[in-house]
Amino acid sequence: MKPHYHVMFDGRMISGKISGVARHLINLISGLNDIAPQNKYSVILTDKDALEYFGDKVEVVWAKHGYQSPFEYLELPKIIAAHHPDIFHSPSYSAIVQEGEIPYLITIHDLIDITQEKNIFKRVYKRALMKRACRFADRILTISEYSKKQISSTLNVRLQNIDVIYSAIQEKFFRNIDDNKIQEVKKRYNLPDNYILYIGRHDAYRNLKGTIDAYLKSGVEEPLVLSLYWAQVQEFCSSAEKPDKIICVGPIPDADLLYIYRGAKLFLFLSLMEGFALPVVEAFASGIPVVTSNVSSLPEISRGCAVEVDPKDINGVAAAIQIAINDQVLRSRNIECGLDRAKEFTVQKLAERVLKVYEKVLSEYKI
Repeated sequence: MKPHYHVMFDGRMISGKISGVARHLINLISGLNDIAPQNKYSVILTDKDALEYFGDKVEVVWAKHGYQSPFEYLELPKIIAAHHPDIFHSPSYSAIVQEGEIPYLITIHDLIDITQEKNIFKRVYKRALMKRACRFADRILTISEYSKKQISSTLNVRLQNIDVIYSAIQEKFFRNIDDNKIQEVKKRYNLPDNYILYIGRHDAYRNLKGTIDAYLKSGVEEPLVLSLYWAQVQEFCSSAEKPDKIICVGPIPDADLLYIYRGAKLFLFLSLMEGFALPVVEAFASGIPVVTSNVSSLPEISRGCAVEVDPKDINGVAAAIQIAINDQVLRSRNIECGLDRAKEFTVQKLAERVLKVYEKVLSEYKI
């Protein structure tokens, strides 16, 4: 194996609001540059705004066609051939590289694109794309043991062909910050001293109706702050008017996110399905207690550091919220446990784990 090598990434999903897939890739490339700077890293982009996430240590290659465009199968192989990488790593399930050309790795974060797709034709099409990508890939990376088992059983992939590489949170979540800055940000959002927080989207599997119903049933004094607009939340509420105790602040910019977390008294994340659940780890690192679901990957990620509950049991969730707010011994225990658990999901550890996969693939690869 070469003492240093060239890894090319497909980064075309880094555009506009940063998704979990995009954040995972940004963290990975940053970590690889830190721990293995002798290697060359290049990333294919389409959006010039994405440049802010990469320093001059990363070579940028521009593509004309966007993420999951039907034209990517024509354009990207030409880009790869022109730049001669030793490995091509795609954070999606597009089968860009034909079998046997160069080592080809894909990351499938979860199967939500299949399981939550209501259109049967789109569901069948996405499933076929995933199976094809898995067939061509030298290794398949995913972000939890839960997703690994799902990929294996749903896409008929051998478990030994799948590596679990946990996602990472940004380094800023581990920093000490000034309390005055927290108060400044809370004031800007008109937030009270104490509040319960939800960070995330409003997809059906995120269980917002269950979250809101259980919160209202709990009867706790602290308002529930949602990183959504009321128009996005309204369909999940029993009443047409927004309850007084629910505060909708809209999407929170990345620069303010840490302070909003640190100002909260409790974090709720009662999703029905997650490949990893990054917000739970962000809350752990921010030193706030968490109430989360006991299904999908959430118990694996939480590992006993949160109050875990059946997300469909409204009474059970309401009771969990009351306990997590009022039981000071439990709160202290979960805060300490969460802070330690979050240390398992650093950018450095993400990069180290992926680097081992690259080196194993290269050592075994024969053209």
